[in-house]
Amino acid sequence: MPLYFFDVTDGDTRYADDVGTDMSDLSEVRQEALSTLRDFASDRAPEAGTRTYTILARDEAGRAILSAEAVVTLRWLQTTED
Repeated sequence: MPLYFFDVTDGDTRYADDVGTDMSDLSEVRQEALSTLRDFASDRAPEAGTRTYTILARDEAGRAILSAEAVVTLRWLQTTED
């Protein structure tokens, strides 16, 4: 099975995938990229404000084959703190 790499950036920092993941086809690459992007953005969402996350899928030769972006905006509408 071909090996694919999934690099993520959060606007400030690039997290390079140096290990890679075996994928059977491009549909699986798409699913992995979206799942990874969702999890990454969820785990690192700002306390408030907007942050853009981008994932880049690369093949074994290092060629970029897919890019996806998620923009997370968090606004507190009211607080319950006294």
